[in-house]
Amino acid sequence: MVPHHFIEETGKAGVTRLINLGEQEVRIRLGAGAVVDLRIDGDKLMIDSLAGEQIGQVEQRLATRLLELVKGGNRYEGSITSSGEDGVAVILQEVYQDPSQTDKVSFPSKPADDFRPYVRESIKKYELGAKTAWGDDEEEEEDTNSEGVTIVDGQREALHVRDEDEDNT
Repeated sequence: MVPHHFIEETGKAGVTRLINLGEQEVRIRLGAGAVVDLRIDGDKLMIDSLAGEQIGQVEQRLATRLLELVKGGNRYEGSITSSGEDGVAVILQEVYQDPSQTDKVSFPSKPADDFRPYVRESIKKYELGAKTAWGDDEEEEEDTNSEGVTIVDGQREALHVRDEDEDNT
């Protein structure tokens, strides 16, 4: 087992589940950490055991990207991260980047599915006097004019901003 095969460096390595899997007996014999061969078969990128037995195929979108980079001179290695009856996952790692490919990333990062690039309105509210909006589901109408006065539910409330000089007195 080669430990560096399990380090997923952003842009230089990626984990993928194989499609069109080979014989189940072959997959079961190969455990996590087994080094695999990458083989080009036309427009497909195949994953084989070191004994030459077919394990599976890299999904076409990733394969197309990597095959273009291989044609440009990049080299890749792979290892199995998990193998069983339900499927095989491999980590593919760029081990050499041709100088002509320095502006191309082998494994572009994907944004997290659960990432929210905004904050709920209720989180942004703050306490005004004795009234607090934290945890309230009701939306309050707010309007701020240029005088530094906030209008909440039709009532004018002046916002007091404390100066640093006030802290020192």
